[in-house]
Amino acid sequence: MKKLQLWCLSWVFVFMFGCSPESDAPIKPDPSWMSTELENGLLVSQYQKAGEPIALRLVVHAGSLQETQNQSGYAHFLEHLFFRVEDVPEQNAAREELFKSGVSFGADLNAFTFNQYTAYELSIDDKESKDAALSWLAYVAGGMTITEKMIEQEKGVVIGEMRQRRPEPQPYTDKAYLHLLKGQNLNLMTSSVANLLLKIWTWKNLSDFISNGINRRTWSS
Repeated sequence: MKKLQLWCLSWVFVFMFGCSPESDAPIKPDPSWMSTELENGLLVSQYQKAGEPIALRLVVHAGSLQETQNQSGYAHFLEHLFFRVEDVPEQNAAREELFKSGVSFGADLNAFTFNQYTAYELSIDDKESKDAALSWLAYVAGGMTITEKMIEQEKGVVIGEMRQRRPEPQPYTDKAYLHLLKGQNLNLMTSSVANLLLKIWTWKNLSDFISNGINRRTWSS
């Protein structure tokens, strides 16, 4: 009984300590961070740190919440199409130059989609690769090419990724998450909708999604 009392008392102490009021002192901004908004609305933030690799991030403030019920998975699918550059000569050349400089797909070059945003990541070791890196990110920011061929090539990749990450029958944790989201715009797709997605992922539908769901104020870097 004494051990139980001591155990309960220790947890009460931890709870009280963890819930202690925080300081009201405002957090001072780091002077090393600099932000500038360009004429086209792009917000550029920089953090100078000598001797470290250069990390570039392009954040699009648009994700699955910008989708309608008939656009399920569009944001994630567009993220994948960003890497389909085999038929885009200038972008393919920039990618090859990055790979020659030591950039590897996954560790240095990647992207992810969330409900409120989509982020593209690129890390380089030195300034010599800066032009190729900026050219790569500029492609998704304003010059992305989408063709019927790209769409057909990438459909299977995205569906396979979805089936791997969201298996059926659904794990209990996914079911609990869906229950909490009931009545909200957020959703968790399951692999059972794969056949439907294959039909609605078309060039015209994706073009409409880009034109009507994303504007220039959704970008930052």
